[in-house]
Amino acid sequence: MAYLLIKVSAAGNSGGFSPANPASYAMEYGFSVGAIESDRTIAHFSNGAGDDSNMYDLVAPGVDIFSTLPDHTYASWI
Repeated sequence: MAYLLIKVSAAGNSGGFSPANPASYAMEYGFSVGAIESDRTIAHFSNGAGDDSNMYDLVAPGVDIFSTLPDHTYASWI
């Protein structure tokens, strides 16, 4: 039986043009994941994917995301 594996790696949080390791090693069938702001622009801290045509990008909201806290409240981060 053959299996299809897809590598998914965080692009990084240093705000660089190119992805950090291990996303920089994503080759064919690899995804580099980044964060976007509410206006759909790349978040200031999220690394880009560079200009590697073999790397595909996936982004998701990553700024002012609400989450629960241990004291039964919630707050946004970044």
